[in-house]
Amino acid sequence: MSLLAFKNSVKSRDGIIHLNNAGMTPLRPAARLAADQVQADQVRYGAARIFETFMNYEKCKVDLATFLNIENKDLAWVPNVATAMSQVAFGIDFGSKDEIIVIDQEYPSSIYAWMAVAKQKNLKLTTLTSQSDYSFDFDKLLGSISSQTRVVSLSWVQYQTGTTAPLSEIAQACHRVGAWLVVDAIQGLGVIPFDFAKSGVDIVCGGGHKWLCGPAGLGFLGVRPEIVEDIAPIIHGASTYGQIGDPINQSLTPHKTAARFETGCPQTANAAAFAAAVRELGEIGLGAIHKEAVRLADSLTEKLFEAGFEVLRKPGAISPITTFRTTAKTRDLETLKKILHSKQVSFVERAEGIRLAPHAFNTDEDILQTMSYLQT
Repeated sequence: MSLLAFKNSVKSRDGIIHLNNAGMTPLRPAARLAADQVQADQVRYGAARIFETFMNYEKCKVDLATFLNIENKDLAWVPNVATAMSQVAFGIDFGSKDEIIVIDQEYPSSIYAWMAVAKQKNLKLTTLTSQSDYSFDFDKLLGSISSQTRVVSLSWVQYQTGTTAPLSEIAQACHRVGAWLVVDAIQGLGVIPFDFAKSGVDIVCGGGHKWLCGPAGLGFLGVRPEIVEDIAPIIHGASTYGQIGDPINQSLTPHKTAARFETGCPQTANAAAFAAAVRELGEIGLGAIHKEAVRLADSLTEKLFEAGFEVLRKPGAISPITTFRTTAKTRDLETLKKILHSKQVSFVERAEGIRLAPHAFNTDEDILQTMSYLQT
């Protein structure tokens, strides 16, 4: 698929301008068809083709593994980021003096598990603070990592303003003291190139419904093979120990791969949709997608600034997430929210302002039309 075809396939017939792509993107038609096929097979064949259905489910994981550049055995399907973070947080055998480092502006699903495990096990939870404009000094994070640090957990791209972490640099600092870097990548995957093998990240998780243009309700957990057995499964099922359909065997131990984090009957339709979405993005090329999304965000940033708004997105930003606040020169926030709602521009309120997040399928017309509504 070409970039132009990507744009044409998302043009709305209902007048909607999709600019909350950091919240949820339109599902790719190919993803819907893939899910429909799985469900149609179940309607027609029931259990007669259950083996083929489960084999396809595993093939879908291979497609995702290729997209992330991670070994298939190091990847597990999970329901969502919250599940992945909880599995890691409560699966680690922490020492009494271990420290966990997080950032104050994390999305709740990324941080609540670490807050809970720190409280339950009486661990030190260090929460580093951001600036008033939600920018963050990553040098402060690097300087906070010490021999007591066991885990640094953060989002690759922060959901409110698009602040993007230098993962390789943080990973190196972690590894110098034997700490792990755990990353929620959901706000970057699908719009910024990512390579697990080269990133230095120890553990990565994400979901399909944001920039990946895939389904809601299915995510993944990827773990570096050297540490996977150091994380105990916290939810146990047939897939944790063997295959679905195996008889009970009380002598079994959990898989020695990321399969230990899978449990029972899989989400076969969602997996098919997820795989179809990432295959299409792979065909277009993440480099081209990122370049176009950033070009649109740069254009939006410039126009917002010229219109008198306070723009939190910084020059040269890696993420296309563009958050802005009202000033004395603009209309107030509540009025702008009502206008955007009435004009069917998707957005969300974040960081005391409005967050817009153009994807590569958006157009210059989308940006110009949105700006005309903001300046009405």
